[in-house]
Amino acid sequence: MPAPRFLSKTDLATVRPVSHQGRPVHALHDRLVDLLRSKGGGAAERLFAEPVAGAGAVSWYGDGAGEPQPLSALSAARRTEAEALLTRQLKAVEGLLDDSELGPLLKRALVLSGPEAIVVLDDAVMLAGWGLAPKEIAEDDAALAAQVRRLLGPYSGRLAAAGDDFFRGGPVAATAPPTSAAPPARPSAAATAGGSRTPPPRGPVPAPVGTGAPGGRGLWLVPLLGAVALLFFGLGSWLAWVHLTRDMAGRQLAAPVVDEEATRSAIRLQRDTNETLERELEQARRAAAAPNVCTAEGPLGLAPPPERQAVRPEAVPPPVPQQQGQAPQPFTGSLAQLLERATVMVVGAGPRGVGHGTGFFVSGDTVLTNAHVVEAHDPQQIFVMSASIGRAIKVQVAGITRGPDGGGVEPGVPDFAILRLPQSVPGAQPLALTRVAEKLTDVVAAGYPASVVQVEGGMRELQEGRLGQPPELVLTRGSISTIQRLPTGLTVMPHSADISPGNSGGPLVDGCGRVVGINTFVSRATAVADRVKYAQKVESLTPWLAQQNIAVQEREDACQPPGPSLPALPPQARGAPPAEGSPAAPPGPGASPPAGASR
Repeated sequence: MPAPRFLSKTDLATVRPVSHQGRPVHALHDRLVDLLRSKGGGAAERLFAEPVAGAGAVSWYGDGAGEPQPLSALSAARRTEAEALLTRQLKAVEGLLDDSELGPLLKRALVLSGPEAIVVLDDAVMLAGWGLAPKEIAEDDAALAAQVRRLLGPYSGRLAAAGDDFFRGGPVAATAPPTSAAPPARPSAAATAGGSRTPPPRGPVPAPVGTGAPGGRGLWLVPLLGAVALLFFGLGSWLAWVHLTRDMAGRQLAAPVVDEEATRSAIRLQRDTNETLERELEQARRAAAAPNVCTAEGPLGLAPPPERQAVRPEAVPPPVPQQQGQAPQPFTGSLAQLLERATVMVVGAGPRGVGHGTGFFVSGDTVLTNAHVVEAHDPQQIFVMSASIGRAIKVQVAGITRGPDGGGVEPGVPDFAILRLPQSVPGAQPLALTRVAEKLTDVVAAGYPASVVQVEGGMRELQEGRLGQPPELVLTRGSISTIQRLPTGLTVMPHSADISPGNSGGPLVDGCGRVVGINTFVSRATAVADRVKYAQKVESLTPWLAQQNIAVQEREDACQPPGPSLPALPPQARGAPPAEGSPAAPPGPGASPPAGASR
């Protein structure tokens, strides 16, 4: 079965969830599917896409191959096939509408946000906006029933006959689903006797066939009817063949190359993260509404973003002096400036061509990166460079981790490499390491993503020690989602700072500029849900560095980035009355803040 893939997103600004027993219907997806499966409606369980609620929107996922498209956007021939499939799926749930346990939930689940909620894949038709209704009708059962008739009635006779009391438990009358390919059905005796609806119009009545002996006038109809039957048989065979070839092609293209259970686990992780962020956002809204809260319009303003805040000098090692013999001086500058001087692009050439990644200084002549960044390159064709260095420097691999079989590393095992420069680089900024990191810690990723940096055409210049245009460092912000210990013993941290190929080996730092992890890989199993970015935690790195006799500075204290400076207090706040005739006279030279004040 293919892994769940993204179908569409519904903005909650114009719709409202339909409720069942005090809960949003779309939040009861698992219960709905379980009931369908237990009551014989399993054939329709794929009909309802899986919702993932976020801030202000609901994303929908489902199993299937091909590009999802709204039913209304299909060509006439493709739409005919999709409508026939949708009719069969709805037929599987019609008999469950009157079930005392499933029926009330199922009816409200069939309310759609709009016609775009019917999504078609190569081998499936799914409802992506189910359980949501336009805000103006969300509380009106009669209007909701009309929404069901309008959007799903054309594909289900029972839903087309849903009355205004559809959601009040009354049984839904059964009618044949509408179709243009078959002649109208003859009304049943029960329907005629009850008189509850107008019988469908009869088709044209054929002329009576003579009852005389063989050779009468009616015999000409026999070959005509035979030809018509053969025509319909051929058309049906052709449609079946087209559908079969589409299905087989979709199955070949949808080979299960990803871990479905891991994908669903990632979706649950993302859902939990979204719920946590929503709770924190609500707490922030309440705090902002309270008095004495710092806001952008207040006297304190807002703190600058983490990468623009000043770094405490004691949190990082001093940079390498610009001239030999000078004493090291503490670093002064912002987090962005620190990372500009500490991060390098690692470029190499080998049998697979030119490739690049990221690394960072831990001393003036030592750079850390991932093993998979350099393991496939010619050891004599590996360089580091940055805009801060201003040139390309050839390096040697001084240490590297290997896979379990001694070969290349794979995701989930230690992935580290040490690069040694010929000598210390003037101005290079080493970074300190720390094990202090937890969920929701703010982090910044630094690197050279391939989508921004192109190196294929510049290898000759690198080999000659020339650098035409120094690459620009890319910084992204995020937070740690969770901390996981893999079966291999490696500790990793999924986080939300955006990274991509080319970021491998780059530092993931906290607000104090200390490395909490090394960016290593993006989960490919969850690419359809949300790209989960992973960094190896420092506690998996430091034992290996000790084995390699690499000395690094490690910090164990909590990060305390500097806060915004407080402005001078007005005289009233210090208890001194303003000068007569002045609304707020400035303080005299001997004034001091009141006891307990700090900055």
